[in-house]
Amino acid sequence: MKEEYTFKQRTMQSLGCALIVLIFLFIDLFTKLLMTGVHQGEYFLGIVRINFMFNTGIAFGIAADNPIAMIAVTILTFFLIGGMIALYFTVFKHNFPVRVCLAVILAGAVGNLFDRLYFSIFGATNVPSSPGKLYFGAAVRDFIDVSPLGFGVCNIADFCITFGAVALAFCILFIGPRAVFPLTKKWREEGKRLDEEAEAKKNGFTGEVTKEPIRPSQAEEGSFEEVVVFDRSRREEGEEPSEEDVKKTDDRDDG
Repeated sequence: MKEEYTFKQRTMQSLGCALIVLIFLFIDLFTKLLMTGVHQGEYFLGIVRINFMFNTGIAFGIAADNPIAMIAVTILTFFLIGGMIALYFTVFKHNFPVRVCLAVILAGAVGNLFDRLYFSIFGATNVPSSPGKLYFGAAVRDFIDVSPLGFGVCNIADFCITFGAVALAFCILFIGPRAVFPLTKKWREEGKRLDEEAEAKKNGFTGEVTKEPIRPSQAEEGSFEEVVVFDRSRREEGEEPSEEDVKKTDDRDDG
């Protein structure tokens, strides 16, 4: 059965996705460190500014100062990361676009999880509830203020999770032969072929499903059993096929 991706190809894809995770994770943590303590007064184009703060809530400042929500989010993040890794190597092992989206989401999840765990242990300052005081609890560094758009203050990790999730849904629904609703005719035909091969594999067929029939003369030796065409009336009389009958049958198959 022909695989969509070979083991070598899947390995290279995994290395590429691991690199994506590392790049976005580095960007997230580096920008958080770089923007520490930066506060701009004016909004650029009236929609965005740098306004560093420790967020004790969820993404975009949701549920701020709610420790129960943050504990739940932290636990959920662990399950989310484990689930994405499992899906990456099982359900979506032959869907490269989806794997890339999962890598981007994973980078964002790990970036914010790092902050929550780190500041729960070592503390943070300048949190909304206690400005200038050391705060021990789950907190995330935010600095991209898009309050005029109604989203509060966020960071690169939030954007990775948000846009990665949107792209993930789009890929699952429309991109590639494995999509729910493939956009192109080529993907739809390829998806149908893959479904046929999967069904054939369940039934014990180990070859590749093809649309063109294979003539006996084109088949490999041993692929077909020899069938002898013999006159029915002569068989009823108990007569066995002669060598000439067998030869005629072979000539007919070759033709």
